[in-house]
Amino acid sequence: MSSFNFLHPGIGIKRWLGLGFVGITMAGMGVAGFLGIADPGPELVVRHYLANCSLPTFILLFVAGVSVCAYSFTMLHRNLIQGLTVPQETKNFASAYLQNRLLQRGPRIVTIGGGTGLSTILEGLKEHSANLTAVVTVSDDGGSSGRLRKDLAILPPGDIRNCLVSLARRGPLLSGLLQHRFSKGEGLQGHSFGNLLIAALTQITGNFLEAIRATSEVLAIAGEVLPATCQNVVLVARMEDGSEIRGESKIPKAGSRIRDVYLDPPNAYPPQEVLDRIANADLILLGPGSLYTSVVPNLLVSGVADAVNRAEAPVVYISNIMTQPGETNEYSLAEHVHALLHTTPLNRIDAVLFNGRKIGEERLLNYERKGSHKVEVDEDFRVRFDIKVIEEDLLSLDGLVRHDPRKTAAALIKLLSKAPSSLA
Repeated sequence: MSSFNFLHPGIGIKRWLGLGFVGITMAGMGVAGFLGIADPGPELVVRHYLANCSLPTFILLFVAGVSVCAYSFTMLHRNLIQGLTVPQETKNFASAYLQNRLLQRGPRIVTIGGGTGLSTILEGLKEHSANLTAVVTVSDDGGSSGRLRKDLAILPPGDIRNCLVSLARRGPLLSGLLQHRFSKGEGLQGHSFGNLLIAALTQITGNFLEAIRATSEVLAIAGEVLPATCQNVVLVARMEDGSEIRGESKIPKAGSRIRDVYLDPPNAYPPQEVLDRIANADLILLGPGSLYTSVVPNLLVSGVADAVNRAEAPVVYISNIMTQPGETNEYSLAEHVHALLHTTPLNRIDAVLFNGRKIGEERLLNYERKGSHKVEVDEDFRVRFDIKVIEEDLLSLDGLVRHDPRKTAAALIKLLSKAPSSLA
């Protein structure tokens, strides 16, 4: 791309430069008339006009011209700042600007989930839009997040941090810094720097949301990350053997099949921004990620599922490729969907995005040894659910059985370009 990218339609440069020129012309005509230097020669209509204008008209013309100039240059400055907020790894200034402006005009996509699954999807989507909202579960009580939650009485920052890093556009150094995990040091071992940063900002600002916003500005993320709730909630699972397990980290280790889950307290409510983004979305995504501990908890927060139900945007569930040991043992696609629709107030899923690429036997065997199996589409899925299954090649080629960020994002953008007809 060349410097002529500044002239690309829709990036908000030409219109304001043109308006600024008009304003300068108007102001100049006013000054010329006021000073009496408008010679009514036969060659220019403007001169005839100026020659017949009164002094108040010249003053008005000057003031209007200056006002137009001020407005145009204000808008030009705003567009330039917005376009340069996110530095790109390129030597071409115009290319970087054009790319950023186009991303800011991308679709409004809301993702609901948590864990590594959600952060993986965000990494791919940020190449298509800067209007992304990640609604993230805050029920984690294990690892570094659990320790900070217990010691500092703050919400767990781990999943939030992963999403921030996935959406970051500042380059690998800052992202690597936030993901750095201390391997030794009393009190530091096991903590990631990003978790500590968010914890510190929470104490400084006195607000978890403000801490997230501050970190977002540092990383210049493509969109925003929002907690499903700012209240301290505990995830509780009712097991089929009649027991109840409290704590997200303990649920997969219980050794019994999950019947359903709920939040304690049950009346936790979301930030208003979450509801607003869902209402104005062009596409709403559920998953991928741990079914009961990453996706479902968000939909249990009061008002979130209802907002999704009312939204005009299509709702797409991104199916896990493999089951999760201790949580969704031998679950089929139908059982995943059933859990979403019957464990939460959610009453609609318009489509399921499913990996259609065959997985090598050796890779499957490695996972099966650990108790993880491929999620299959049931023969009676379409009988049980009026939901379209869209099969695409979503498989990563890095040796792990997981979603490829770019493939998955491309499939979602293609689906969005065809919706709603593609979901019929």
